[in-house]
Amino acid sequence: MSWHEHLAKATAAMSRRDFAEAEQECNVALDEARDLPDSEQLQVNQAITGLLNVIRSAPSFGPSALPNPPVPPPEQISLWEERYDQGRALLHDRHYLSAANIFEETLEQARHLFTFPDHRLFENLFNLAHAQMKLGRYKHAEHNMKESIKIAEAALGSDSGQVNLSRMCLAIVLGYQEKYDEAKLNFERAKLFVESDPEMIPDYLKLKEVFEEMMKQAGSLTAAEAMVKQAMDVQAQGQPERAEASFQMAINILEKAFGADHRYTSKIRQYLAKLYFECGQVDKATQYTEAGAARGQLQIAQAIANEQEGYKHLEAGNREEALLKFMEARQQYLSGISALEVWLGPDDQQLAVPLCYYASLLRELGWHAEADSYEARGQMLMKNNEQSL
Repeated sequence: MSWHEHLAKATAAMSRRDFAEAEQECNVALDEARDLPDSEQLQVNQAITGLLNVIRSAPSFGPSALPNPPVPPPEQISLWEERYDQGRALLHDRHYLSAANIFEETLEQARHLFTFPDHRLFENLFNLAHAQMKLGRYKHAEHNMKESIKIAEAALGSDSGQVNLSRMCLAIVLGYQEKYDEAKLNFERAKLFVESDPEMIPDYLKLKEVFEEMMKQAGSLTAAEAMVKQAMDVQAQGQPERAEASFQMAINILEKAFGADHRYTSKIRQYLAKLYFECGQVDKATQYTEAGAARGQLQIAQAIANEQEGYKHLEAGNREEALLKFMEARQQYLSGISALEVWLGPDDQQLAVPLCYYASLLRELGWHAEADSYEARGQMLMKNNEQSL
């Protein structure tokens, strides 16, 4: 048996906390390494000696230096598995909110039942992140997916197909948050391993299609940013006609990539309105401003209507239909609030009611911390408005 095989046995013994066996295997490895060339032997000896120092510094050095973690009672594991399987079934049936609630519950239990890097921990975290992604809770999904990948790498290795498929899903979550550079880094890193695994190809192709669409959006954003910079440069040089044309091109790019009501599109329209004001075209500038604010109010009205439709579905017992309406309303509230912030300013009193309405919807979804933040802001704007009257 070679020195590196004995070293492997030593590290395996360490993982079992059998430090006496680990020390013995390290000593044998040192003996076997004596026949190596001098330059190589020095490097190997340093590595093995360093490992011996770690072993001998363990508390109460010996086979029982660190107790093995207690084995949870089988009945607790059975209850956890039953509840976790319910969550998986709900996720499969696209009942994302109910699935997320169950996965949050089982994750808390799993942290007490299982030790790092148990596969049940990373599977629970990944499924929770999947449900959160479908619900549009991308920040939470990113956090849980990263923790899931960390555990999976420790259990399966960084070149595992499952690990890298998870990394591709993380890239999608990052893309939804417009963190395009980090998304691309994760996707390209994972692609090297997933493309060579036939079992992963169907899932890979689906994720690849979504990812490529995101990269098109990223490219559109970069192109629009270049047009905006050009517009501002020629505006500073006293060429308003060229600036107007560049702003319009940027708006067209962003409308195609993100939609007419996206905050990026609204922001460039605001730049254009400011240009019109500076050029003395007050009517045109006012028209742009009023149209932008009107878009925001329209989005809020549509959100309220969809929210009410959601409540009707709840009364009829159609929980998942209600959720679809609530999620649609959520996106409309966010778009509307963003538009009003751009065109009226973040402290305008017209934002107060939409903020409070949105907080109410978040409470219905069970997102209480976020609801508290939006409600506090809305109430503050209402209070400021009362004081100014």
